[in-house]
Amino acid sequence: MTATTISNVAVVAVLLLGLGSIACAGQAKVDPTAAYARISVADFGAVANDKKDDSAAVSKAIAAGVAKGNARIVFPKGRYDFRSGKRIKSPWPWSQLQVVGARGMVVDGQGSKFVFHGRTGGFMTSKSHDVIYQNFTIDWDEPLFSAGIITRADKRSFDVELSREYTGEGSKKIESVIEWDAKTLLPLKGGQDIYDLSKYEKKWIKRWEKLGPGKLRCHLYRDRLMHKGAHVVLRHQTYVFNAFSTEDSKRVTFRDLTIHYAPGMGITAKRTEDVTLKRVTMAPPKGSGRALSIASDGTHFWDCTGTIRIEDSYFKATGDDVANVHGHYFEVTKLVDAKTVAVKVQHNWLWPPYVGDTIEFTDPRSLIEYAAGKVAAVETIARGKWRITFAKPLPEQLKVAHYLANATLVPKVRFSGNHIVGNRSKGFLIKSRDAIVENNVFEDISGVGLAATVEGNHWRESIGTRKLIFRNNKFINCNGGPNRLWGVIAVFAVTDFADHRWGDAGVHRDIIIENNVIEGTDNCGIFVSSSDGVVIRGNKITACSREPSRMGGRSAIYLNRCRNVVVSGNTLTKPGARMKEALGMRQVEKDTITVKDNKGF
Repeated sequence: MTATTISNVAVVAVLLLGLGSIACAGQAKVDPTAAYARISVADFGAVANDKKDDSAAVSKAIAAGVAKGNARIVFPKGRYDFRSGKRIKSPWPWSQLQVVGARGMVVDGQGSKFVFHGRTGGFMTSKSHDVIYQNFTIDWDEPLFSAGIITRADKRSFDVELSREYTGEGSKKIESVIEWDAKTLLPLKGGQDIYDLSKYEKKWIKRWEKLGPGKLRCHLYRDRLMHKGAHVVLRHQTYVFNAFSTEDSKRVTFRDLTIHYAPGMGITAKRTEDVTLKRVTMAPPKGSGRALSIASDGTHFWDCTGTIRIEDSYFKATGDDVANVHGHYFEVTKLVDAKTVAVKVQHNWLWPPYVGDTIEFTDPRSLIEYAAGKVAAVETIARGKWRITFAKPLPEQLKVAHYLANATLVPKVRFSGNHIVGNRSKGFLIKSRDAIVENNVFEDISGVGLAATVEGNHWRESIGTRKLIFRNNKFINCNGGPNRLWGVIAVFAVTDFADHRWGDAGVHRDIIIENNVIEGTDNCGIFVSSSDGVVIRGNKITACSREPSRMGGRSAIYLNRCRNVVVSGNTLTKPGARMKEALGMRQVEKDTITVKDNKGF
């Protein structure tokens, strides 16, 4: 180690140790990355604005930064291009640029634009800590979707006059079809939304054919009447190729970034501790005419720890949920011995628990946990299948087909100051514990704006939530599109049993929903199910129940399978003509429900 390197490390250490005391003293906050070694991608052959592939040059710069530690990778301002097929060989062939084993790194675009080409992802961060991505824009040279106006439709086919046609790799398949309002490019009210991913959904798209230049006809397996005149987006790629993927890392930050498009998700993290998004924008470029930004979820976090933060960010026209924070259920397939079970996961891209993790044994019918145990050993049987041995004997209640949920890989959630506009599906989904979602604006969202949920059915996403606060958020015209559910704010737990669809009271606990403003929705404003210990207070609901289509849709607030709920100080104005009762209830323990001081109820 050189004297200069020792000096740099010492400076960084002093800055890190002194940061807390400096902040407490009210002085200017010191950037602990200021002393990081500067590495320019230009020194490795990357040339801005030449439109040649920069994958190899940037990968070399990143590798040099990883080797050095505490490095700042800088891009002279300009455009940089990254082309599929030029990726380095690695365990992550779906990501073009890979940060693996970094010990302190800043990737600083300095205002640059990164343009990707074809079926590829952006950045992968793995086995790293203290990584920051900042100051750049991401887009694709040719987004992997086609779009246009529906000119003819019957129940089994429709024709499209294309304004945007993707002709590159993967264009022969259509994975999904979404209708948007042709004038506003917002999700079409009452529009159609078809997924055809054979691994996950029923098959819908039978075949499609070109009718001539810029025209195609799509044939369906089953009845679904599209809307003539609607703007339709045909996604040729929906998952896999994310703008940013993160795994097995700590303290990863994304700040001052814009992502115009990604053929998968925007930002994902799995098994990562502490992820922060600050001033991140996901939206189509202004004036582009694109209805879609991110092909699927804006952000997705699973099996994480620490705290997930999204602050002061803007999301528009994402192809699925803006944020989903969750774990997953293992299904018991065999009781091996007194301490050991064999398990599987519904989707084989998930992972086993760590030794030492706390596991909650859960009844799949009620979705209520009945015991907990610590993992002593894990053995892989096959992909998506393991034997898990516990430190103590298995609970007597445990049976084959019961669920196991990991209560260790459960992060805190802090979402504040964000603006979400016009996305398909849902806004924020919370399947975690200790969450505060406040001071956000949700506007023209196809489905639920804000949800706390457990999915014991198809996706098998856990865990029963605790200590949630949803406050001071504003919702405008949400839950009116093809993905509409029960309420604008919705707390629910769904099972895999047709005769017992809802989880029992107590799946979710200790929830406060307060001082939110809900303006305009087809169903109810606030829907709470499967919960114990809920306070709903000070919320203002206007123009709900406009076109009820779901259970509870004829109420402003609806309680299902709940106990110990306080509904107080809420205000209802201008309800829809089809409203039946302001506060609806079903299968609740009525003697535990307190209702007081509400106006318009």
